[in-house]
Amino acid sequence: YQGKLKPAIAHNLVQIFSKAGMTVLDPFSGSGTIPYEAALLGRNALAFDISDMSVAISNAKIRNCSAKRCEEIIASLEEYIQTSKVTKKTLTDAEDVCFNKSISDYFEAETYQEVLKARDYFIQTKDLRDPDWCLVFGSLLHILHGNRPYALSRRRHPLTPYAPTGEFERKHLTTHLSTKVFKSLEEKRKTSIV
Repeated sequence: YQGKLKPAIAHNLVQIFSKAGMTVLDPFSGSGTIPYEAALLGRNALAFDISDMSVAISNAKIRNCSAKRCEEIIASLEEYIQTSKVTKKTLTDAEDVCFNKSISDYFEAETYQEVLKARDYFIQTKDLRDPDWCLVFGSLLHILHGNRPYALSRRRHPLTPYAPTGEFERKHLTTHLSTKVFKSLEEKRKTSIV
């Protein structure tokens, strides 16, 4: 996330300027670092942002989530991927976006089709008030980029202007997504933000 605040800075800011039980409001939540650290420190965390992506990520971090419901969303996504075609709008949008290569250069062909269908699915089912939807969506955003074993894309430099390199590798979207979601749920359980 561009402009992301380091967790250690957010942690110290919350600790210095508030006390346990107080409410911390972040009106520009971005990737939810301040509300997450506030929740970890026993504050009531409130956040909002103009970006749907930011709202989803923040909600995924600080709201209660259900493993069963997340599993249902992933199963619904998998069914959508298996039974649907990519919409013309998504195909057009994907062709219109280009960094230093086209988006299709970042993914193996079948994985790319799954990514495009997942985009359609999340547009059609969007519910920013549902923390489970937000966790699954936020987890998908997390696994879309490269340079990590869990990522769906080809390896590339961590800065966007550099082209992807390396071999194309088939990566099943919902398998990687499920792993990420349940790892996130386990981390939430450990931190007591459940």
